[in-house]
Amino acid sequence: MLGAALFATMKAQYERTIDTLGIPMVWTHTKTSATANLVGGMRIASDEDTGLIQSYGIGARIITIKAAGLTGAPEKFDRFTVGTEVYIAENVAPVHLNAQLIGYRVYIKGK
Repeated sequence: MLGAALFATMKAQYERTIDTLGIPMVWTHTKTSATANLVGGMRIASDEDTGLIQSYGIGARIITIKAAGLTGAPEKFDRFTVGTEVYIAENVAPVHLNAQLIGYRVYIKGK
């Protein structure tokens, strides 16, 4: 377990990375139709991500978002709109640091 000071530093760096490198998007919760503007990191699965490609297909995407400020957890079939592109969540995994929820990874199916 990380000490309190190191935990605060690591969490701040995680959030700063998403804020700095992320892109603006709109999250729409499918069950409630609630929406939220947020910033999330997005990457496309590469050749080294064989497990992801086998599970989600070529062109699969991973969106990483902070838990701070969300009114609820993202779920399967939620929509993430980036500009004119709409991505549908296939799977959502929580991100923990010292057993505290700090974010979510949202997996989007490719082809």
